[in-house]
Amino acid sequence: MEKHSIITVNNKYFFNTFATFQIIKKLTPMKNRIIYTLFFIFVINLLHSQDIVNLRVGLLSTSIQTSEIQSRYGYNAGISARIGIPGFFMEPSLYYENFTISSYKEKEFISDHPSFHIVKINTNAGVEYKLLKKFNLRLYLGGNLSYVAEIDKNNHDIDFNAIDYGFASYNFGIGTTVYFMTLDFKYEKSLSPFFKSFDNSQITSYNISLGFMF
Repeated sequence: MEKHSIITVNNKYFFNTFATFQIIKKLTPMKNRIIYTLFFIFVINLLHSQDIVNLRVGLLSTSIQTSEIQSRYGYNAGISARIGIPGFFMEPSLYYENFTISSYKEKEFISDHPSFHIVKINTNAGVEYKLLKKFNLRLYLGGNLSYVAEIDKNNHDIDFNAIDYGFASYNFGIGTTVYFMTLDFKYEKSLSPFFKSFDNSQITSYNISLGFMF
C-alpha cells in the first residue's frame, strides 16, 4: 500500500511538471522557456520539502538615483519556505516582479515607461520573536539573484543590449506573522548598475507584501 502511494505521488508530480511545461511552451518565447521551467521545478521542490510555505503578493516603489529621484510603482508575487529552529530561520524564495523606471540617463526622462519583467531568487536569514500567543515579529537580511526575462516594447531603444539583465542585490526587512497571515516591509538595492551606459543606475526599491502560510 505504501509503495503504491509513493508511485501515485510521483506520477502526479511528473504530470504537473509536464502539463506546466506545455503551458510555458505556448505562452513564452523560446529563450525564456528553460528559465521558467527550472524555476517551476524549484517551486515544486519547495512545496514538497518544507512544512511552512508562504505565498506573497506585494507592491513596489522603484527608483534610480540621478540628479533627481523618480519613483515608479510596480508589483510582485512569490513563494517562500521558512526553514529553521525556534528563534532563527532561513527563507529561500522565488518571485516574479514587474516595475518601470522613469530615468534612463541623467536629466533625460522617459515618457512611455517600459515595464521590466523579472524573475528573482532570494535567500534571507533572520530572527523571530514571539510577542503574543499568535503574533510574531521577524527581522531579516539577505541577497537576491535577478534575471530580466522580458522588456516591454518602447520608443527609447531600451532592450537587452542597454541593461544588465542578470544582477545581484541585497535586502533587509521586518515582518509580522498573525495566525496564518504575514505582513512584510523590505528595502532592496542592486549591487551593480542596471543600465550599461549609466554608472550611477543602481535600482532601489521598497516593497510591502501580504502573505498566507500553509
